Amino acid sequence: MKALQSMNQFLARNVRYFRNTRSEAEVAVVWSDLAASSYSTEAELMEGQRAGKDSGARNTETEFTGITDALIRGHIPIDVLDDVSLEREDLSRYHALVLPNVACMSGVAAGRIRDYVRSGGTVFATFETSRYDEYGIERRELALSDLFGVTSTGAIGGPKRWDYMKEVAPSPILAGLHRAFLPAAIFHLSVRPAGSRALLQFTQPLAGRYDGIPGLSGDSALVVNRFGKGTAIYFAGDLGATINGWRQNELLQLVQNAVRTLAPPAVGLENAPASMEVVLRSQANGKRYVLHLLNYTGEMTRPIRHVIPLTNVRVSLAWPRGTPKAVSLFRSASLTVERTAPDRVASFCLGSTNTKPW
Repeated sequence: MKALQSMNQFLARNVRYFRNTRSEAEVAVVWSDLAASSYSTEAELMEGQRAGKDSGARNTETEFTGITDALIRGHIPIDVLDDVSLEREDLSRYHALVLPNVACMSGVAAGRIRDYVRSGGTVFATFETSRYDEYGIERRELALSDLFGVTSTGAIGGPKRWDYMKEVAPSPILAGLHRAFLPAAIFHLSVRPAGSRALLQFTQPLAGRYDGIPGLSGDSALVVNRFGKGTAIYFAGDLGATINGWRQNELLQLVQNAVRTLAPPAVGLENAPASMEVVLRSQANGKRYVLHLLNYTGEMTRPIRHVIPLTNVRVSLAWPRGTPKAVSLFRSASLTVERTAPDRVASFCLGSTNTKPW
């Protein structure tokens, strides 16, 4: 109750900074109610239509959770859109759309996404995105197959328990992934490039975990495609669900690399753990930016009883309206403004080791 009291008092003192704000996230992640109700493992509308239905291949929630967790841990501010937003809202305000297995998609939504990328937007999508219509009826081909630059055989591979992916072309999206063989997604849709460039290929299934070094299969895992003025990155497996289940560092980094490539974030952090969340909002038509840094760093138990203080967290913010006039803090902590440069980047340090930790 003391924590609640302290937080409510803090909100009361700073209420003017929490009202009349708008999100400045440049990345939007789509949660699909259509997929959750007509496609996901719990749904009954498509029972028995394809392989893997009894083994979790269609879990919409775990796919969404794994992808968003990777982005939040990568300090990437996000908004969440739904199916109606895809059909009605202005998508051009976002630099990137993330489609975590948005399997059920109307023709209207698919057309708007295609127009968005053709005009310069970018998309990162996974698994069976756009394979079914809004009623859960399977299409002959992905509605966004031309956007992704792939064709599908319709087959679902998996479950993969000890199988791999291998790099077949260099790319910044694969930066920092130094292993020769990367852990594969548990399930994947069999696709072939059709104008896109394959970066990762699934390997042949192993008979056992010590079966030897596998050769490449014919199935692409990660492809990049130019479409009009924009770019689409498509991962053919249930990447989010695999992350949610196994937490492999390489897969977390793959998601972060892909989205950062499509939409370089406005906020940069140094010396900050993955347990810090970044939320960026603005007021007065962008004249004031409000940056929330949420420290969830605690002991390895839930609920968190003790938050571990952080020191020397360096923050840089790309400022869209010229040089910022001032940087200030809501709460008592040390603040050192290191650089306010003409290149519209404000750089400052929170919680110097010489003062009280933030």
